[in-house]
Amino acid sequence: MTQSIFAIIIVFGGLIFIHELGHFLVARFFHIGVRSFSIGFGPKLVAKTIGKTEYKLSAIPLGGYVALVGEEDNAELPEGFTQQESFALRPAWQRLCVVVAGATFNILLAILIYFSIFYFSGKSYLLPIIGDIRPNSPASLTELAVGDTILRINNIPITRFEQIRELTQINAGEMMSLVISTPAGDERTVELTPVRSTVPNMFGEPTELWILGIAPSNKEARQPLGFFTALQQGVIQTYHSLELTVLGLVKLIQGKVSSDSVGGPIMIAQVIHDGAKQGILVVASIAAFISINLGFINLLPIPVLDGGHAVFLVIEMVLQRPVSILWRERLTKVGLFLLFSLMIFAMYNDIFRLIRS
Repeated sequence: MTQSIFAIIIVFGGLIFIHELGHFLVARFFHIGVRSFSIGFGPKLVAKTIGKTEYKLSAIPLGGYVALVGEEDNAELPEGFTQQESFALRPAWQRLCVVVAGATFNILLAILIYFSIFYFSGKSYLLPIIGDIRPNSPASLTELAVGDTILRINNIPITRFEQIRELTQINAGEMMSLVISTPAGDERTVELTPVRSTVPNMFGEPTELWILGIAPSNKEARQPLGFFTALQQGVIQTYHSLELTVLGLVKLIQGKVSSDSVGGPIMIAQVIHDGAKQGILVVASIAAFISINLGFINLLPIPVLDGGHAVFLVIEMVLQRPVSILWRERLTKVGLFLLFSLMIFAMYNDIFRLIRS
């Protein structure tokens, strides 16, 4: 339990810190003044002033913020700061860089985490060992059994379970010759023909696929990767995770994914808690995926989020004048309403999910 709590604190705190660090570092790069850097909201628990910036840990651990000098044109400058350090007086492109820096750092963190996993532990893959056989499937009508290892398909060497899925789709209903090895070490050849079947994808949508009717065991192996290959795989994995996040949101809006799947801090903590039981690699992978989600959500074009501010700044760059304060205030109120509604709904789902379990 202590290990899980530690993992939750490290993941939550670390992701918030990296996000706010992005805003902070880019602001300082442009010599924009920073009044405070806070992890958490509300009353401060611990604070220390270094230079002109107050660094603090606050009581409500659901986010953080970087308070910049002169965030609005008419804002008074705090004592010790100069007009040249005002955020509002900087060119729109500099302000845009500061605004999107938090999400950018979250994406970069995900790449770093995935790279580290691949470089130090290699890339995992499922071994071609049968873990289950589907009733009334082509495999169930043969001598295949749980625990058998598939060595070759149509004389093609098989080292990963994903190769079996790929070759099944390529053969598209044509007979396949499988050379298998039993747990006792005996080899035999089994011939079977894939059938077309409707199976749910990861979003629960019915998908037509060719199947043999076998599922993998949970036995894995890891392939060592060099530095540049690991970095490449880290970028690719981050892209796939971001793609999955975007697709999940689209499916949710389309109604193809149940709104019950929306979760908040409690669900995230539960996922980290479960991952901690499986080891540091699982926790690291979860942290990378959450970091990607945090970056993506913050870039949604909703006022009060970084994405909403970015939209205002892009409009300002196009029109060569800022969006009027009246419109910004109106849209910000709408954004706050949407954000709080989503937070309440996510918390409701979290609590209801706990009650059901």
